[in-house]
Amino acid sequence: MNKLFVFGAALLTALSLQAQGIKSGTLWYDGSINYEATVRQDGSVLMAAMAEGQEMEFVLVPKEGQPGAYTVAEGSNEGAVNPFGPGQNVKYRHQDGMTVLCVYDGPTTLDNILVMTPDDSRFNNIWGWIPQIKGLYKTDPYGYEIEIKDDALVVAGSRGRYEVMTFNDIVIGVMKVEGTTLDGYWQLVPTLEGFKVYSGSFDEYGIFKTTDGPYSLVASDRYTPRFNFASYLLLNKFILRNYKKSTLRIMRNSILARHGYRFQSSDLQTYFGSQDWYMPQNNDAIKLSFVEQLNIEMIKAAEAEPGHDDYVNE
Repeated sequence: MNKLFVFGAALLTALSLQAQGIKSGTLWYDGSINYEATVRQDGSVLMAAMAEGQEMEFVLVPKEGQPGAYTVAEGSNEGAVNPFGPGQNVKYRHQDGMTVLCVYDGPTTLDNILVMTPDDSRFNNIWGWIPQIKGLYKTDPYGYEIEIKDDALVVAGSRGRYEVMTFNDIVIGVMKVEGTTLDGYWQLVPTLEGFKVYSGSFDEYGIFKTTDGPYSLVASDRYTPRFNFASYLLLNKFILRNYKKSTLRIMRNSILARHGYRFQSSDLQTYFGSQDWYMPQNNDAIKLSFVEQLNIEMIKAAEAEPGHDDYVNE
């Protein structure tokens, strides 16, 4: 059975039981780690986590007369790190079987999203990366056809397997490939067309060192959008920081293009007009899912960040 489907089904079951508000003991995934919620007697919620030995903590203070609305405050642990700015606004939202906390930087800019989850952070990190790499590709310069599936890899018709490598439960963008003609460690760096791929190995400290590349994996499924995952995988700032602003713009508009949105910008008309999967429709009839709406907000915020591209390897 598709592991992503199992994960989604378990998530929806857990969320349906917790749709009435934040409960003590629930876990909230921010795209990197899980925070555990503790509802205190005054109605505020302590959110605490541990990341690479560092304590993380912040408090959600309810806004009077605004159900589901909170303000971020510092916790009592002076040694803990608050990942958000004191005073940021938080909105509890439950829709389409998903329960999230939207953290806003300013009145309307979405800073990040925490989603309630039944799983540990390592599982969530891995299953947040796999949808981004799944697909059918052509290699350059070798010309192999490669298909990356949920839990398997097919190279030139030969089926193998891969393992997603992590460090302190964080996905590092490297997969270990076995059972194919291209066995070894691959580092995948996302691009507009697909991925740059470096081969390499890990040193005695567990640091990945590239030895060859880059090669290119170019998405070759003419009937599936390059960023199809953006319509069903809830994005976060840890995912989006791997893509340049120019690529994020295409990703954001791909969500609309999947529904047949007719664009006014000439460059978007040209790009999506060249895609076999794009079928222009009446804009007034387009209805986005909850995940798609959130993802568009998140991508817009990432595009607006000053210096966003400074550390992107694309």
